[in-house]
Amino acid sequence: MRGVLVFTIIVLFVFPAMKADAEEIALDVETAVSLALQNNLGLQTDRIDLEIKERAKQTAWNEFLPSIDAGAGLTRSVVNQGGASSVSGSTPWSVSANIRTSLPLSLSGRYSIQDAKLSFDEEAISLEDAEKQLVRDVKKAFFNLLLLTEKIRLTEQNIATAQKRYDQAKTSYEYGLESELTLLGALVTLENLKPDLERIRVTSEIADMELKQMLGFDSDSGLTFTGSIEPNIRTFDVEDLIEEHLETRPDIAAIMKDIEALEIQKKITRLDVYTPLLSLSYSYVAGLNDPFQSGAATVRGTNTFGISLSYPIDGLIPGSSGNVDIKDMDDSIKKAQIELAEARQLAEIEIESTVLRLDNSSKASRALEQNVILAQKVYDLTEKEYSAGEGELLKVEDAFDDLQKAKLSVLEERYNYISGLFDLEYELNTELDI
Repeated sequence: MRGVLVFTIIVLFVFPAMKADAEEIALDVETAVSLALQNNLGLQTDRIDLEIKERAKQTAWNEFLPSIDAGAGLTRSVVNQGGASSVSGSTPWSVSANIRTSLPLSLSGRYSIQDAKLSFDEEAISLEDAEKQLVRDVKKAFFNLLLLTEKIRLTEQNIATAQKRYDQAKTSYEYGLESELTLLGALVTLENLKPDLERIRVTSEIADMELKQMLGFDSDSGLTFTGSIEPNIRTFDVEDLIEEHLETRPDIAAIMKDIEALEIQKKITRLDVYTPLLSLSYSYVAGLNDPFQSGAATVRGTNTFGISLSYPIDGLIPGSSGNVDIKDMDDSIKKAQIELAEARQLAEIEIESTVLRLDNSSKASRALEQNVILAQKVYDLTEKEYSAGEGELLKVEDAFDDLQKAKLSVLEERYNYISGLFDLEYELNTELDI
């Protein structure tokens, strides 16, 4: 409900203003997720599939409705004798009308209704899983775009600093204070950064288009994405997570529903093979002799009611198709149960692996943040020495490069951590404090 409200506000107020002023609108991650859930084309098709399954579930009772058909006919009787045709009797024309209804009653009918409900439940689980995947992918794409934006900013800052260093080296070279080798080194450093910037910009443009596609918008839509990569570092107890969330995973729930559906199908097959079928039928036929002759037409009607009971004898024959179907169903259930056990094992490994990566990433982030502090001190001291005429420009450039690399490493590790949190959210089928 909250997502619908956010989306409505955006449609009514934000996008009209965007069209009127031709300005880009900044979205945070929560709004981006709400837009994706509302607009994503893949989810729209999944929701249509769910509506179809829901309609089938709500109308599954129609199996107990009788089949009804009605018809009418006009006939003319002609007798052929010796190559000559003549009408048969004094009333060659006749009109007939009929209505027929039949209702087969099987003990398996009630299980068919349960099967339709299970089919709906499976589709609902599939839709929920698709929504969770989309939320995870949008969040990861959103913060990846923020990371790329920050990379562009740092690279532009690197180029500006490298340009400044080159200008200083050129001035010093002109006054005979720097060698040509130092000047050329500063120029190489500057030129090497430019292709890196272009590469990151192209990557960012592609990521921007992909994210907008997830949200259901064209690539040229006036949207920008704002936020910061500052995850909430926390610790997790793997055993508690598995115990609390394992059975709520969509993949586990889907296999359990598959087993239920196979059990229902087995019951239906057994009832069809080993139990009798009761059929009820009724028909009424009305006839009118020669409606084209006045006074000659007579009406006649016939009512017919039937009840029959049939028993499938072939189910008693070993190796018959019915017996084989039941055995195949048993094997399918055993196979699904094995798949369920395997899925649980893989899920436990997946959750534990993600938590281990998160722990490693959090430790790496703390170490890298300390490295930034050290790199900043080294750069400040090197810059001070060079300004005092006691250091070399090359050392300043190296120190600056180390500082920028340290900052970028922190950003990348923060993204790795927050991306891992999104993976863990999906694997646990829950929301975490991110």
